[in-house]
Amino acid sequence: MKSLIFDFDGVIGDTFEVSAQFLVKHSRFSLDRAKELLIKDGLKNKKDSFFYRYVKSWYYRKLLKQFRESKADLIFADKFQELIEKWSDSPKAILTRSDSRVCRALLGERQKHFEFILGRDIVNSKQKGFETISLSSRFKPENCIFITDSVGDYEELSRASVKPAQIYVVSWGFQPKELLLKYIDESIIIDSFQEITSD
Repeated sequence: MKSLIFDFDGVIGDTFEVSAQFLVKHSRFSLDRAKELLIKDGLKNKKDSFFYRYVKSWYYRKLLKQFRESKADLIFADKFQELIEKWSDSPKAILTRSDSRVCRALLGERQKHFEFILGRDIVNSKQKGFETISLSSRFKPENCIFITDSVGDYEELSRASVKPAQIYVVSWGFQPKELLLKYIDESIIIDSFQEITSD
């Protein structure tokens, strides 16, 4: 049985627009510049400096407050239903560079479908998160499939000895398909969770 590990923002969470608007509200960036920064941030997963961790901590506290106050459903509802229907019996986890508390707040009752929800408040890299999840007998490394939306995740997972056949990159996330194609083979870019194979 395959085990699925999902990135959150841009894969399950429909958070691109609201994240860009949040950056505009709390900075002097234009909306276009904020979107450009969000796209660029996913090109390379870098180890956070202390200052960056502090800023991110503040950012996610404010963002979580905004999400809770808005009560908006920022989940790709159709995509989520699709993955639950196809992979109902498969172990599932979320491994994100976002904050796990934000993910849980947005998922609400839907978080029950995931055995792990690990964010930057728990692990400081995708590689470390994968090592943590793979300690579970239900997430054997050779049986895991990763679903992300970013070039940075693809490259970090590849450095962690994850085979390309175990990684899928969605076309509806933070990074547009035309950008993904500059770095990633088209064969692993998917337009639907239905395209993930269980072979």
